[in-house]
Amino acid sequence: MVAKKKVIAVMLVGMLMVSGCGRKEVDYNLDQKQGDTGDNAGTADGALADRLGIPKSYSGDIRVGNSGLVSIAIEDNDIEVPSTDSMRIEYLEANTMDAEYKQKIAQTVFGRSDGIYQYDYEQNIRSKHDIEQEMEIKQWCIDYMKNAGETEFLDEYEEDLIKLQQDYENAPEEHETPGDWSASKYIGDMGDIQFMLEFSPYNEALYFAYHISYNMAPILYRPYRGAMQAFYSSGDDIEAEEGENQCSWNREEALEMARDFLNDCGIKDVAVEWERNLKWQYFASGSSEDITNEIDGYSFRFVRSIDGNAVYHEDTYEVDTLTQGAEFYEIYDVWIDDNGVLDAFCYDMFRPTGQTEENVSLLSWKEILEIADITIPEYYTEHKTNYDTVTFNDVKLTYFLVNGKDENSYQYIPVWVFEEKNENGAPIQLIMMDAVTGEQIDINERKFEDIEFTKVYHYR
Repeated sequence: MVAKKKVIAVMLVGMLMVSGCGRKEVDYNLDQKQGDTGDNAGTADGALADRLGIPKSYSGDIRVGNSGLVSIAIEDNDIEVPSTDSMRIEYLEANTMDAEYKQKIAQTVFGRSDGIYQYDYEQNIRSKHDIEQEMEIKQWCIDYMKNAGETEFLDEYEEDLIKLQQDYENAPEEHETPGDWSASKYIGDMGDIQFMLEFSPYNEALYFAYHISYNMAPILYRPYRGAMQAFYSSGDDIEAEEGENQCSWNREEALEMARDFLNDCGIKDVAVEWERNLKWQYFASGSSEDITNEIDGYSFRFVRSIDGNAVYHEDTYEVDTLTQGAEFYEIYDVWIDDNGVLDAFCYDMFRPTGQTEENVSLLSWKEILEIADITIPEYYTEHKTNYDTVTFNDVKLTYFLVNGKDENSYQYIPVWVFEEKNENGAPIQLIMMDAVTGEQIDINERKFEDIEFTKVYHYR
């Protein structure tokens, strides 16, 4: 079985602004009095934490200076540090979805080089094959209404089916072949079901999405007795529903399948952010309550990683000191069911150039605190917050993407992230510091001018 909900793309223009982070040395006054460095709690796990004196937990105050805040504090009992003995700077360039790229992805997701067609949805060109699938959906609905004794819309559905039969006579056998691969949508059959591959409508990279074609319906992919409609979505964490998943693959096999899919698409170096069960819901005609639901399949979210460590990519729309919230993109969703890859939505934004600066010199935890005691109150003096107090309860050493010096150049650099998260886990305060120089990274100032950062929401 292979099913998929429609991917609805809703565009929201403009975004992602973040710092200039040069590599210049910064001379800070490091003689400020600090709170407990956390030595009593011991250092965090790993060689890097041990070398930099990073504690497992920390509780201490930051000076408020002229910020107007009543207090600024750090209260974190689980400071996150990469599980490596060093960190690096990695250089990237913007990916482009040119003809060569589209051809490679299309042949990868469809698993072949022929039987792939470009799809002109805007001009409403439908092939005989498209209409056959639409007629199958319409016939399913008619049969359902007859069996259920529902006659209110039966005549309308039967008239629609007659019209589809008339359209079928004059329709072309199939869509055009890809030609120069300049189109943004492609279709092909996977078994008895038509699937669609969509690319961002821009030449600059943003996303590609693989899903059941708009001409199809999940209920035909996964029929259920007494149901007229079927939907699937990401369910609970796998552990929460352990033993309930009906998928023929176990979790490890599905995860390997998802990783192989991304690797074949040229997306390497990823880490799992979350893994969940795939939930199927079935509905009767006109009902908002599901008849039943089943757990069958897996959904995985991957993010870009460096040395196996996920980069920072939190949504920051609730941080009130930012003029524009930023959602960071190198995120890849892959959904697996009995037939393999059912659904994929990938922000395939960048490609490593192969250039790196290995084992960069990082500031110690003590030095970071001393710098923070000066620069954090300065930040809040310039960027006023609606809160009286700030308590950073989530602190981590990680990687973050910033502009490079040259056009179309980008860098992942080591950074310290200080967040205050609310009860829902969303950041409401955010300070980011270059872990090499101690400079603050201002998300308001970062600009990726070579890439069209139009946000696409993928509803599942």
